Amino acid sequence: MRVVLFFLLFAFLEVNAQTGKEGVEVQKSRLLLLPASTVENSATQQYGQLMRAAQQKNALNRDPQQLERLHRIARQLVPHATRFNKDAQKWRWEVNLISSKSVNAFCMPGGKIAFFTGILDALQLTDDEVATIMGHEIGHALLEHGRARMSEQLLKNIGISAAAVMLNLGQVSAELLAQAANLAVSLPYARKQEADADLVGLELAARGS
Repeated sequence: MRVVLFFLLFAFLEVNAQTGKEGVEVQKSRLLLLPASTVENSATQQYGQLMRAAQQKNALNRDPQQLERLHRIARQLVPHATRFNKDAQKWRWEVNLISSKSVNAFCMPGGKIAFFTGILDALQLTDDEVATIMGHEIGHALLEHGRARMSEQLLKNIGISAAAVMLNLGQVSAELLAQAANLAVSLPYARKQEADADLVGLELAARGS
């Protein structure tokens, strides 16, 4: 797997070298109505609620070996995150493991990462494969796909005309933000967003190997 990652990264670097660029090149989402700080604060609250709910159900996995594995991989990837989003150096990164058969993982705005034991156990992932998946999820956060989705949801809820006259986003209710943050985790990303996150994840995994 590591050989494949390096080979693919080398191919990307070769293509971009011809245009004077280093690494893969992707664009952030353009629909960013909400300030990044508002989105990150809302995501932090939502993440905290998810972790507290998991703890209450005795599903917040504390397996030291599994957690250290995820933390180690995250430490390898995070230093390269600023290549795609300079604000990532200020994020308060966090990684948790939830006991669940769900074959899933996510990274919320601001660097809040969660893996479910189902994806590790069912697929018997190697470290390189975990790094690729984690890099992909981090890619969504770096490219601000969640922020764009929250902005889109707010537009649907309050209307374009209302959003156009909003000079102070303090008018946005906590309930609307919570709904938008929840959808940012639960709804599927667009195909282009998934493809861009793949590219970012591939480079993060290769550089962190």
